[in-house]
Order: sequence, then structure tokens, then C-alpha cells
Amino acid sequence: MLMLIGRLIFDNLKKLIAYTLTSNVAEMAAMMMYILAAVPLPIGALTILFVDLGTDLLPAISLSLETTESSVMTRMPRDLKHQRLFTNQ
Repeated sequence: MLMLIGRLIFDNLKKLIAYTLTSNVAEMAAMMMYILAAVPLPIGALTILFVDLGTDLLPAISLSLETTESSVMTRMPRDLKHQRLFTNQ
């Protein structure tokens, strides 16, 4: 039972991190252009924060509460040296 919960938490964390990074790429690009090229921001930093809170909160919560996949226990245990939470992939 503990292995099932551990694999569920690990899988959900990977999904949550991938969602958060991909959903905020446009905002990060606008901030980088503002910093590096002195391009004016289309919206302020506080507005970006409120948009993130309003649009990213519910999908992120739903990803963290996702149920287990049917094949989660048929997979081999992950290799701790090579399969980490943050990888190049």
C-alpha cells in the first residue's frame, strides 16, 4: 500500500511541475524581455500574479488529487540514481 501511495505522489508531483513550468513560459518570456531588452511589460507583475492565482490554482489542485493509473504497480521501481524528480527530459 505504501509503494502505491509513494508512486502516486511521485507521478502527481511530476505532472504538477510540468504543468506549472509550461503554463508560465509566456509570463517568464515577457519578464525576460523586460529585463534584457528594456521592452515595456504589457501587464504589471501584480496583475500577472493575480492571473496566475486565478487560472493556475484549480488545475494544479486537480492534478495533485489525481487517482492512480491502473498500471502503476506493474512498473519496475524507479532507479534513484537516474530517475529523479527533475531530469533533462
